[in-house]
Amino acid sequence: MSNTSLKTLKIGDLWMQPAGGTERYEIDEPIDFEDGLALNSNFTADLTLFKLKNSISALFTNVETTMVFECTHCIERFPTPINVESMEREYVCDRTETDFDPYEHFLVDKKNLTIDIHEMIRQEIILHFPLIPVCSEGCKGLCIDCGENLNKEKNHPVSCGIKVDQDEPNTHKPFANLKNLLNNN
Repeated sequence: MSNTSLKTLKIGDLWMQPAGGTERYEIDEPIDFEDGLALNSNFTADLTLFKLKNSISALFTNVETTMVFECTHCIERFPTPINVESMEREYVCDRTETDFDPYEHFLVDKKNLTIDIHEMIRQEIILHFPLIPVCSEGCKGLCIDCGENLNKEKNHPVSCGIKVDQDEPNTHKPFANLKNLLNNN
């Protein structure tokens, strides 16, 4: 991006165009957030700005980046791609009294003719976090007795002494006896 950064985007030329004007950018840059949110790779996206009557619409497409999460089962850190097909926000000059939520709108800095796309990107990335970050579908987690990562320890039951009874039919089946309880009543 030539005339901009991922923090503030200069829109002076676009702002002087009539409604319907556009500007396009290809973004491939590192991005840093002050709140501790850290990306593991560059933020890449296509950005199109549209001049509307009294506002600017920012449309990001093909958004890609990578974040590192901690697995909720084994607490190992692992990279996860974040992909967003498209995201769009409108930047207005002034909030109106009829706005239901005044914080829903992003504002154009009329003095400097810039918009802050940084917060838009941060919010959208957070919305695409995995609900429960897990390093793999087959993650075995941690041993309930010694805390070892079961994905790394091949001979684990022997090494820590935990008793694993493979013959017990109700292991990890908390509702196995529910049918019997319902039939008895």
